[in-house]
Amino acid sequence: MKHAEDLRGRILAYLRTRKRAAETAEGVNNIWLERPSTLEHIAEVEDVLDDMASEGLLVKHVLPGPVGLYCVPDGDDE
Repeated sequence: MKHAEDLRGRILAYLRTRKRAAETAEGVNNIWLERPSTLEHIAEVEDVLDDMASEGLLVKHVLPGPVGLYCVPDGDDE
C-alpha cells in the first residue's frame, strides 16, 4: 500500500506542472516516473492510474489494443 501511495504522489506531483499531459501506463512508468520498463512496474502503475481514474482524478480513454490513455479531466487545467 505504501508503494502505491508513493507512486500516486509522484504522478500527482508530475501533473501539477503538466496539466495537459496524457500518457499510457507504460509511458507514465517510463517518462513521468523514470522507472525501468518491466511488466511488474507497468502493472503497478496501471493499478494506481485506474484507482485515480475511478476517483475522478484522471480520465482513462481506451485506445485500440486495448490500451488506456490517462489524463487530467477537462476543466482541471487552471
